[in-house]
Amino acid sequence: DAGAAHDYPPNGTRVIRAGTVDILVARLGDSDRFAAIDNACPHQGAPLDWSPLRHEDGDVGVVCPAHGWCVSVCDGTIVGTSHRTRSYAVGVVDGRVRL
Repeated sequence: DAGAAHDYPPNGTRVIRAGTVDILVARLGDSDRFAAIDNACPHQGAPLDWSPLRHEDGDVGVVCPAHGWCVSVCDGTIVGTSHRTRSYAVGVVDGRVRL
């Protein structure tokens, strides 16, 4: 459970802990669409939650503070590289964000 959907502002993010993994959960715009990825750059593990969401070319991403890479919160791909971070299926059930 990643909290109540209405607690996320439009384009808001939150980090939740699942076992030993920090997961970045993002609300996409002001809709009930959410996305989630590991909160770590796959190259050196830099946290991704410091970055506001960026909307570019139909995708939504965050920027790695160490490299400036743009990481898609929708599928974990990193623009212009062969790297990716883990992404998670997310849905809203009874008003709660679920991974």
